Amino acid sequence: MTILSKDFPLAHDITGRDKKKVGKQVGSQPKGWGSVYVAESENCAVKELTNGEWTCFKIGLASDGEASSFKIKCDQATGNSGNYSQVRNYPVKNVGKAEATAHQIWRSKGYSTIKGADHNIPEEFKKFFDKQTGGTEWFCVPRQLLLDEMDKWYSTYKGKATIVWTCDWIGQSLHNDPIIFKYNQEGLPVVANWEGRTGRPVEIEAIIFAWDYRVMTGFAPKGCCSAER
Repeated sequence: MTILSKDFPLAHDITGRDKKKVGKQVGSQPKGWGSVYVAESENCAVKELTNGEWTCFKIGLASDGEASSFKIKCDQATGNSGNYSQVRNYPVKNVGKAEATAHQIWRSKGYSTIKGADHNIPEEFKKFFDKQTGGTEWFCVPRQLLLDEMDKWYSTYKGKATIVWTCDWIGQSLHNDPIIFKYNQEGLPVVANWEGRTGRPVEIEAIIFAWDYRVMTGFAPKGCCSAER
């Protein structure tokens, strides 16, 4: 009977060689401005088993601004069969350094899906990560704990961005201003500047992302009601 690799015993080494501990390869990290985001997928077995108390989060980085962050979110959607969204977005001066700091915090706390940095993950959840074939930026954590602790960390983080960027907004081009929002009579946001725009219309997914990004970061182009706090 032929078996797939997922059915191998955990201790099986298909290379037939003696195992040697090898550190994770670390590539060159970007050093420019951008944001550190926290994302989650609704299609999460841990979330289902705990009625949402625990879930798996990805802590990643997006260089540059809003439009670049949206592109990253769209690229990652291919690998997620469920609804995938960013639930936090923190603007920073050095995205590589900020992301590495956040990763180290949660690995030291024992909530990483990486073996050796998972001592606070319940044993019944570790079966979902035992082959170590998933990404290394994922963390299995009580949902509210991670969100509260990330907000607390960012509130005192010395590398946070304080100057609103002027480029890379959704809808912004050589001939078009960024999409901006205004509140309608019901107090809900709607796009305020459709008139006079040229070229391809901005897709609705990008518009929804723009609103969430601006609310989470506190950053918005001039004239956008999302900046009204």
